[in-house]
Amino acid sequence: MHRRLVLSSVLPIMALFLSAALPSLAQDKAAASELGQDDYEIAATVLKYVYPKGAKDSVMIAPHLATFACNPPVDNGFSMGGCSGMRTADVEPDDVMYSVRAAMPAVTAELASRLVQKGKETATLTHTFPVPIEQFLAGPDKTPSNGLNPELAFYMSRAAVADSGSKALIYVGVVSWRDQSQSQGRYFYLEKSKHGWSVKDTFVLWTFGS
Repeated sequence: MHRRLVLSSVLPIMALFLSAALPSLAQDKAAASELGQDDYEIAATVLKYVYPKGAKDSVMIAPHLATFACNPPVDNGFSMGGCSGMRTADVEPDDVMYSVRAAMPAVTAELASRLVQKGKETATLTHTFPVPIEQFLAGPDKTPSNGLNPELAFYMSRAAVADSGSKALIYVGVVSWRDQSQSQGRYFYLEKSKHGWSVKDTFVLWTFGS
């Protein structure tokens, strides 16, 4: 299911700004936390979910992960309302999680609280995701293999995983060069079975489209 937050009431659209520059690869001053296998597997599942059917072009992956930090946001090439997509500076993380839980009842208080904590941690991807989609980590010297614009730009946060290991919550922002309406920031709720992770629900926090 897809739930949408009314932007005018929570994230003013006038605060929206997409940086045209690729992120610098300088390390944040704060110590970056290590990404685990779950982070990569969950992000890979979301990437497959958002990648348009029939598309063939590559995906640009922002190596620096989105956080709840604002003014300045983490340097990942995306800025919205002074933040990196997970909220705007005038909205507290707990208030965003309140809306997320109201829209997706399967998201527990534990899981929401864990994402708030994970969203304070800086982290950097060291490689792309294990899915059959052409990808590259963004950087000053990195471009799509075909020399054209990529299909999507992909901006993810750390993933929060429940103690059971079978439920997860993650933020992913996507910018589409082909279809502006597909440019969205969403929170994804996933569950894990013997077949791996799967997206069960999403909550649209912001969108470039109507």
